[in-house]
Amino acid sequence: MQKLIAGMAISALLAACGGGGDGGTASPLSVGATSDGAKSTSVAAGQSASLTVESGKEVKLDANQAVTWTATPSKTTISSPAITEQSWRAALTSPEGGTVTLKAVSVSNPANSATITITVPPHRYAAIAPRVGEAITFNESNLQLNGTTVTKPLTYTTTAIANGIATLVATDATNTVVETYTQDGDRNRLTRSRPPGTNQCTYAPKRDLYNFPLYVGKTWSPAWTLNCALGYHETAAVNAVVEGFEQLGTPAGTLDTLRIRYVVAYTNSNDVNFTTYSENDVCWWSTKYGRAVKCQFDYTYPAGMADLTYKKTYTQVAASVSP
Repeated sequence: MQKLIAGMAISALLAACGGGGDGGTASPLSVGATSDGAKSTSVAAGQSASLTVESGKEVKLDANQAVTWTATPSKTTISSPAITEQSWRAALTSPEGGTVTLKAVSVSNPANSATITITVPPHRYAAIAPRVGEAITFNESNLQLNGTTVTKPLTYTTTAIANGIATLVATDATNTVVETYTQDGDRNRLTRSRPPGTNQCTYAPKRDLYNFPLYVGKTWSPAWTLNCALGYHETAAVNAVVEGFEQLGTPAGTLDTLRIRYVVAYTNSNDVNFTTYSENDVCWWSTKYGRAVKCQFDYTYPAGMADLTYKKTYTQVAASVSP
């Protein structure tokens, strides 16, 4: 997770209005806010103040007298709050971006109050490195152009990690290995072998589907060329965007995910049926497991496509995840 965006801090200064009832002038209420140790400036009575805090970071407010605190979050979780009459401290987390409005009302003079609006940009998620022995089983469905649907379970297991490169094997319901892969520490694919050991295909550079940190609104445009030992090749150009944060129900449980869309244009293919085709794909990346737990791939081919056994829509949904 990146360092906190330049820590900003504010203080709200409200002067007592009129002559008080105790024969003296009440001290003006002041409230200061800090994050990552940055000091505050002040605002005049009745004015608003704002602060931007990176999601997952802590913010601290201090008042110069006893106050009553009120916190109103929007799309933001307040974690481990520590509250006294003169201080308010908590960590703020917002997967998709949100705000927290904090109001301090003077105990001795409720007419005096200060309000601070804290903006929390979308949370920035770091990669979760693969581990030997982890496995995920997908229920996979292949809808062909001819309307036939083929379904099967496949289990992907990380069997080794060397020099930061992970090896995965895909096994079917009979525990037969049908594919092998290598990927980097961000889980971006480097090679594919199908069937195992006979036709290795290499992505150059890597198939960059996960560009960290990931956060709602992020875009990137990777490209790669796939070259296979038996001669097949194609070039991919991708427009990727993290569309949103979503709680996704799967057979593996309800998971917090980032929904990522990939629009892929393929060229330079030497397939016997075409030289170009495209995909419009959506994957749901689990913030808990650091990997996709559902994907849907929609394929479009040139007009006149003759082989109707090709994929039209391919779907993967996690049935179980073993961290």
